[in-house]
Amino acid sequence: MPSSSRCVTARQLKNNTGETLRRVCHGENLTITNRGTPIAVILPFSAAPTTQKPAVRPFEEAWTDILQTLAHPRGRQSSWRALLRRSRRRT
Repeated sequence: MPSSSRCVTARQLKNNTGETLRRVCHGENLTITNRGTPIAVILPFSAAPTTQKPAVRPFEEAWTDILQTLAHPRGRQSSWRALLRRSRRRT
């Protein structure tokens, strides 16, 4: 189905969220309006600009980092939970 652009009011979005999301899943680009003023656009994830897609680390990389942190703790972490929190702060 080709993508199209339609308007949905904020109230319609609030009352019919499930239906609105199904429309987006089927390829529609929706403009959300509030009192006639466009305030947002909802579009299928595949149509979003590539710069806005979340960067997710590969599982193997993240797991290796966690294991290294657990094997060589630095500082005074009181538990594995503290070490895990510390490893998640890495970029």
